[in-house]
Amino acid sequence: MEFNSYPCKNCKKVFKYKSDLDIHSRVHKKLKPYLCKECGDRFHKKQGLGQHENKHTGLRPYICPLCKEDFSSISQITYHLAVHENNRPFKCKYCVKSFILKVNLVGHTRVHTGEKPYKCGKCNFAFSQKSSLKNHLNRKKPCN
Repeated sequence: MEFNSYPCKNCKKVFKYKSDLDIHSRVHKKLKPYLCKECGDRFHKKQGLGQHENKHTGLRPYICPLCKEDFSSISQITYHLAVHENNRPFKCKYCVKSFILKVNLVGHTRVHTGEKPYKCGKCNFAFSQKSSLKNHLNRKKPCN
């Protein structure tokens, strides 16, 4: 049985179904149609919203088969299982560190390159991590 393949024009991903490509394309278009009524966060997929809502309800339906720890999302348990396996496929080209997630490698690489892509709109101070900018913006003391 032969299947059609639907490649994304923006990245290297290929999808078996056009509907999956359509959902994926929201990432590139920055479309997040699913809104959390509790906190206002938005999501590309309905599934992402559903897993996010587990944080608000306290529901933790994903159970680690190795240690029985429970999680609220598939991404959390996937990461957790990689920790059990010590699977760190993303290697730094500047040092010996390696990471479970590509996003962590990208953030770490900025330590070596000095890149600071996250800028405060009020004081123009720059940060290498998005979380550092969020912390800066949430400070009680106003920017200079």
